[in-house]
Amino acid sequence: MRVTFKYVGSGDSIIIEWEDGIGFIDCKKLHGENPSLNYLKATEENNIRFVFMSHPHQDHYSGLYEFLDYCDSKDITIDLFAFTTDVSKNYLETVLMPYDAKKSLQKILLKAKSLEDKGIIKTRGLVNNLSQNLNLNDEIFLRILSPSQQEKDEFYKTLFNKDLDFKSAPNPNLLSLVTSIESNDWQILLTSDVEIQSLRRIGIKVLKHFDKEVYLGQIPHHGSLKNHYREFWKKRKFKNDTPVAISVGPNKNGHPSGKVISDLEDLGYQVDLTDERQRESNESASQLGLISNKVPESNEGSDLVYDI
Repeated sequence: MRVTFKYVGSGDSIIIEWEDGIGFIDCKKLHGENPSLNYLKATEENNIRFVFMSHPHQDHYSGLYEFLDYCDSKDITIDLFAFTTDVSKNYLETVLMPYDAKKSLQKILLKAKSLEDKGIIKTRGLVNNLSQNLNLNDEIFLRILSPSQQEKDEFYKTLFNKDLDFKSAPNPNLLSLVTSIESNDWQILLTSDVEIQSLRRIGIKVLKHFDKEVYLGQIPHHGSLKNHYREFWKKRKFKNDTPVAISVGPNKNGHPSGKVISDLEDLGYQVDLTDERQRESNESASQLGLISNKVPESNEGSDLVYDI
């Protein structure tokens, strides 16, 4: 199995390949290029096992319409297209995103429906409704660890202020996708922008007595300290120098946090970044109060590729 974190600046585009197929989690553009789509074109695949949109933030889906449109034009079938929340009008009104981002998301969802009607997409819906594991082959399967009903309940709490009026900016990260790709012996943890309370729930209720070894992990939200839960990573079964990936590029948020990196390295993980320049620069700039409100994207990062 091969897992590739494409360099897309500050955002996510993940490709999972195995002997029997290929799948995609998120799809972001960078400087007009679409790295995940370009990769698909090079493979000449005519079937995709799954495409997941981890949550409705543009740094995770800006290239997804173009991706779906290409599949449409080339008759590339998609067995499963899934996203993490039921995107209603009220939901879009409450999520803090500019008009063009909302229109982009609307285009993606309408395109997905159109492809389902045409038979290009075989199954379309919410990851929350996937009651069974997705078997990738006889030895490997994928299961959804989050969002659960608990995450949906937490999100609903953020929808209203004390006067029960809609807030303008609840937290869509509460509904972020967490996937576990597993064999009988190992697992790969992919966490998108998951919140701490979700990691706590997964650690206590889902993986408490879990004895499979982590071969690869993704650190949430581009290494943000606000999404960092050290205890979750400490309690996983892993060997020293097990790789954990941070998908990151130039940004105004100070990602990744130096504390996140040092905590993980102290635990024994090998921390890899799609843009190694961010390992020190953002932490130093943050301490000096130098982080700009406008940070240009850069092409100077590189893909992270792991063969399991």
